[in-house]
Amino acid sequence: MRVIAGTARGKNLQALPGEDITRPTINRVKEAMFSSVQFLVPGARVLDLFAGSGQLGIEALSRGAKSCLFVDRSAEALAVVKANCKTAGVDRQSDIRQGEAESFLANIRGPFDLALLDPPFHHDTVAAVLPLLAAKMAPGGVVLCETEREADLPEQAGAEDAPRFEELREIELRNVSFAYPGMERKVLEDVSICMEKGKRYALIGVNGAGKSTLLKLMMRYYDSYTGEILINGQNVRELPYAVLKGFFGYVSQDSYHYTLTVRENLCMGETFDDGALMQALERMGLAQKVSALPQGLDTPLGRLSERDADLSGGEWQRQKSKVKPEEYNAFYKEKFGDWTDPLAVIHTSAEGAVTYKALLFIHSL
Repeated sequence: MRVIAGTARGKNLQALPGEDITRPTINRVKEAMFSSVQFLVPGARVLDLFAGSGQLGIEALSRGAKSCLFVDRSAEALAVVKANCKTAGVDRQSDIRQGEAESFLANIRGPFDLALLDPPFHHDTVAAVLPLLAAKMAPGGVVLCETEREADLPEQAGAEDAPRFEELREIELRNVSFAYPGMERKVLEDVSICMEKGKRYALIGVNGAGKSTLLKLMMRYYDSYTGEILINGQNVRELPYAVLKGFFGYVSQDSYHYTLTVRENLCMGETFDDGALMQALERMGLAQKVSALPQGLDTPLGRLSERDADLSGGEWQRQKSKVKPEEYNAFYKEKFGDWTDPLAVIHTSAEGAVTYKALLFIHSL
């Protein structure tokens, strides 16, 4: 069990044995959780309820959270939390307390920007805790909770009259410039545009030009830009996150990106030597770029610390039309022992209301 990203990246954390005491969240689940809120974590006031080993709260602190309150009923677990916070170098931002979740929430003031819950399974704990927790959250606060699939959850927790705009009239960018953390080159520079309700707009540019970045800035995925972004004349930095996210339905063209190293993204749990990995990168046209990264194949990808590097959305993907038939054959031969070369490989596409591209393998006639 380790810290995935941030200042304590790679630090190994202790866990108490036995599911009755702690049931650690696996790294891939933890990565998915934090990727969903990664732009909300910096500066956040965090509550790690049912802390166990403390790994969720420590992950938040490593990624820039202002503070974290760790709560667990087990003295043994809290001793591990204290040791882990010291190992990760986040003990000064940590407040560690012992208590039962329900009674603790009834007597604490808050507010919290982010609450992390990983309660014991099969005890109906979440249904009892969520209403109490809702009253302790800051406006726009987020609760991340891990439960068993069959858990009986309330349909709603908290106020029904959450604030929201009646309608979206316009989005305006005024002299917006932005560079990713740790990078000198600006992805966007002095961009101004006003988009009005009822009109359609297309952002066109080469890979890495900042098209996706522009949309992410509108949704406050990043706040380290200069200039102003306004919705209905109001600065998005002044809007509660719950209101802001109610405006947008964002479907990215990108597949999910794990904030792991180049090697880990390529191997996905398997083992390959450097030669095989560089050969794969050569086929994708990325070998030269990866070789130039600070740590080569072991460079973390993402924007969670100044040491990280990243690829543009287009570089994370490779167009099917640029993959040669023999490369498909080699891939499937490696994965499936009974694979034989097809008689033909047909690329086809269609355009209209929906555009799609497809591949057809013909094994025999």
